[in-house]
Amino acid sequence: MKKTKKFVKPGTIASYLRAQRKLRRSQAHGNVLHTRDHALEEAPQTNHDQEHEVQMEQEMSIGLEQQGLDQQEINQNSTMQIRVPPPTIATVANEDAITSSAGPSTLKKRGQTAMKAVHARSEENRKAIFLNELNQPIGPDDKTLSEFSSFLGTLARNSTLAPITVTNWRKMPTKESLWEYVQKKYIVPQEGKKWVLATIGDDWRVYKCRVKKEHYYKYNTDKMRILNRPQHIGEEKFKELLNYWNSTNAKRITEVNINNRKRQINMHTAGKKSFARIRKQMQDANENNEVPSNTALFIETRKRQPNKTYKESFDDTSEKISQMQVVQSQQSSENQSVDAFSMVMGGTRPGRAMLYGRCVTPTDLKGKGVSDGSSIKISQNFIEGMKEQMREEMREEIREEMKKQMEEQMATYKSSLQSSMQQQFVSMMSQLQGLVPAMNINQVPAFNLNFGSPEDANSAQQTQAIRARNVSSASSYEPQGQ
Repeated sequence: MKKTKKFVKPGTIASYLRAQRKLRRSQAHGNVLHTRDHALEEAPQTNHDQEHEVQMEQEMSIGLEQQGLDQQEINQNSTMQIRVPPPTIATVANEDAITSSAGPSTLKKRGQTAMKAVHARSEENRKAIFLNELNQPIGPDDKTLSEFSSFLGTLARNSTLAPITVTNWRKMPTKESLWEYVQKKYIVPQEGKKWVLATIGDDWRVYKCRVKKEHYYKYNTDKMRILNRPQHIGEEKFKELLNYWNSTNAKRITEVNINNRKRQINMHTAGKKSFARIRKQMQDANENNEVPSNTALFIETRKRQPNKTYKESFDDTSEKISQMQVVQSQQSSENQSVDAFSMVMGGTRPGRAMLYGRCVTPTDLKGKGVSDGSSIKISQNFIEGMKEQMREEMREEIREEMKKQMEEQMATYKSSLQSSMQQQFVSMMSQLQGLVPAMNINQVPAFNLNFGSPEDANSAQQTQAIRARNVSSASSYEPQGQ
């Protein structure tokens, strides 16, 4: 009876234990090979050993020739492997939480950033992103921008929204889906779409580079690479990657990219913070709110910590900074306006404009000059939402003000009405006393009522006068017929 392998859900304890068993088997196999090679190097070679070594070389050459056949067998038997279901948008944050188990490690690592809180954010709680005149994010604050940048990195590592098996970012078929998903979590103006997709593309290439470094170059055969593949990448997808990386075209592109990277000098040390944010911060820190020059920005983004080791030499960068400072000093003494950065670094070059970051070319800067940074672009939806919120707040304030005025008017009207009623009552009782002098008005219940008006004191005086008049009238009254 043919034994079939059971499905193991990624991220569970069972998948972790299986990965650990595979890792131990691969390490044990590597230790045996290392011990055998070390013993062969130390042992003196005899004629028998030399013959055995020649035979091993022949077997290895045959094995290399059959490697293509082995790869075909692996592809044919792929149905026998564990099937990993493709992730959905709901599992975007969970993919980055699974860490790679390749290679022994004694240090506990934090793993990749997942940004689960952002992925769980509803559209009602979206945060707004502000752009500068070059359509680069610069606001509303550093915390939001750092969160936004990390969020875009998680999308680049998602196998559904950004499949790793695509050979070129220009051919990525899910760019519109990526933009729509970003709009569900943040309010980004339409002008920022190019920057957002370019940032995800750069993070996607960096992610592929790290996967290739940790799971391709470390091993010599595809069998070992498949055995130690990343746990968050399905086996079938990883085989597609291996087929591409083993191709002649991919190796040629890799060689060209390596040579191009070696020619790059004067690398910045700004980290993940964009040049647009650094330029804006330097402008805000200036007393006159002046835009920093390219020379000042170059020096700011090439600072080095004294106790940190860097791969690239700082000699060429330091020399160019000194030349720029000399040009600036001459410029100040002669009252001339000269771009020291352009004089030292040379004229404009095709591609990205230096010191401006992603999606800015020399053509974009033509005719614009040096911007004062006062132009900020905000999403129209965000503006409409703010207008509606302001209108609602104004309505609430108007309602509160009208309610307060009505209460004051009612209090005034009530006080005036009470005063008028009391005066009428006093006048009526005075007339009644004139008609019936013998009547004692103190026995009238309504006469002793307290109206609570502001003129209580005046009413009390009138009441006392009436009572006094009643007493005098009663003493002089003589009934007829006695």
